[in-house]
Formats: sequence, structure tokens, C-alpha cells
Amino acid sequence: MFRVSLLSFALLLSAQPHAQSDFWRLDEYWQKYPAQKELSKSFADIVRNPPVPLSTVQDKPILIYLITPSRQLSDYWRRNQLAFTDRLDELAIKYTLKTHDIKVNSSETKRLQLLENALSKDPDFIVLTLDMASSTDAIKHILNNKKTRLILDNVTAPLKSPGKNKPLLYVGFDHQTGTKMLAQYFMETFPDTTQFAVNDYYPGYISEVRGKSFITMMAKTHHFELLSHLYSDATLGSARNNTINLVDLHPNLDFIYASSTDIAIGTSKALQILGRKDIQVNGWGGGTMELQALAKGELDVTVMRMNDDSGVAMAEAIKLVLDKKEELVPIVYSGEFKLVPRFISPCDNVHNWFKPTKPYLYTSI
Repeated sequence: MFRVSLLSFALLLSAQPHAQSDFWRLDEYWQKYPAQKELSKSFADIVRNPPVPLSTVQDKPILIYLITPSRQLSDYWRRNQLAFTDRLDELAIKYTLKTHDIKVNSSETKRLQLLENALSKDPDFIVLTLDMASSTDAIKHILNNKKTRLILDNVTAPLKSPGKNKPLLYVGFDHQTGTKMLAQYFMETFPDTTQFAVNDYYPGYISEVRGKSFITMMAKTHHFELLSHLYSDATLGSARNNTINLVDLHPNLDFIYASSTDIAIGTSKALQILGRKDIQVNGWGGGTMELQALAKGELDVTVMRMNDDSGVAMAEAIKLVLDKKEELVPIVYSGEFKLVPRFISPCDNVHNWFKPTKPYLYTSI
């Protein structure tokens, strides 16, 4: 009955992009709920420390559904899954993992059918990203299935009105924190009159917190002029085409802000084709492909996520649930960023910047 009602309900929704007003900014959330900020700090210690195996005896393996948009150039989702399963194994948790990979620009119907199928298996945990659901109302509807606990990955902005039931954990890297670091970089790099464009994700949660947030931040500095804000389908090809058109219309651009890895690489490829080394472009996330592009001088800067943080955090949250210590799981856990400029030497050891649980997750460049 629930399975049918989910699809019927969600397909009736207008599928409007997520509005920032639906979510707390992380700094606002922690200001309103200081106890949650302290809980998140304590949980971060658990994530950083060596694993302590599960103390509860499991009657049977738990069932976990992991639904991610990993068909993209960014290796965040693949590394995230590896860190997640490694930590589950280290915690001696018995589990069955069902993974579903979906394109970031898949149809609304396909996404909802995938969620419907996952819920029909009555899983103990579902891990998905917010853009996998059609709207905040659909998320609330999923939460009505009381047995299944929901982890929202790559999301650190809690819903302001989640309803009676809440997700177990919002986990990832705060998009606005990373965006602010990139905005600060461009402000310091271009102290005089500057023209820029934004090559954005498709309309939704990511474009709100990375693209529109960046525009808002730059608008506070009057010498920055936004010439164009274009959405893409979040693929290299779409970003490349956007960039060629942008430069044709606005040849005096100083930089193009890209809101994801695929968009950054596509933008960079177009600038190489056009021979426009004078136009800067950023990466977003600092995965292997971005680090390689930085080393080649094809990107100018990125914000690098400590990728295994979120995977480890998800596993530790599940362990606390199984150990009947769910009250120790914070609403939000956000990992750390590192600003990486182009002039970093390709011989520098990126591993030394962090102390990840699994250092080999960071591929050398």
C-alpha cells in the first residue's frame, strides 16, 4: 500500500526546484540549535578515531540501499561508497548492500520508480542524495515508512519542516562553505573591475547552494559584474557547449564559475579549444580528475573534500543505531574542505594535507 501511494503522491507534485528557503543554512541551523553543533563535534571525533567494532549481536544482516548519481566525472560517489563499506567491515557490521547508480539528469519518473522499488524491499537504511527525490514533500512521504531510516548524502542543510519523522543523518560537505571559499579566492584574485559568468548545475538543490549562493556572495562586492548565469544538464558536453556560447557572446570574461566537476572539466575543455587561457575556471570537489587538471594548468583552483569523511560518518551512524545509541547521531555531519590553487606543485603530497581513515582513497596525481 505504501509503495503505491509513494509513486502516486510524488507524481502529482509539481517537481519544482528545491528552494533555499526550505532548508536551514548550516551556520543558521547550528546557531538556532547549539546542542546539535556540540553533538556534531562529538560525532566528528568518532569519525576521526579508529573504528570500535559493534557490541550488539546481530540476528541477521541489515539491508542497505545506496542510490547515487555516480555516472559522472567526479569520483566523490565511488570513493564515498568505498569508505562506507570499508568502515562497515571494520565495525564488524553484518550487512547486505544493494547499490543503484543513476544519471544525474534522469527523468523524475525513473527516480521515483527506483525509490519505489527500494522501499518495496523493506530496507533498514536508504542512502540517497536530495536531488534523487522530486521535492521536500516526497522526502517527507518516504520518512513515513517508520522502519526504514533515511540518510541524505551530500546534503548538509536540514529541512526546516521535516514533518513528524526526520532523516537519521544529513551528511556530506557543506556546499555553501565550499562556495564561500571559492568566492573569497576570486575576490582576492580579481581586486579590480571583473566580469564573470556562472556555468551551473540543472535547477535544483545543488544549483541553489553552489550556483545561486556564489552569485549572492559576489554581488556584495560591487566591482564584480555577472554577465550570464547558465544551467546545464550537469555533463561535460553540456558545459562545453555552454562555454563556447558564453565566450562568443562575452569575449571579455575574466572567469567562469563552475558548480561541479563535470561542468568544470567541460568548461576547461572549451577554453582549451578556444585558446582562452586568460579566462579562469574553478573545480568543485577536488577529486582525482580535478587534481590532474590543476597539475596541468587546466583549472585554476578547487575546493577539495576529504572524501572518506562522509562514508565513515554514515557507517558510524548505522553502528550507533544498532547499538541503540541513536541519540548520539547528530542531525548534520559536515566534513572539511581544503582550497587548492593551480600553482600547487604536482609533486606535492596531497595526502599530507589530511589524515583520512583510508589514505589510499586519494589517488596520487
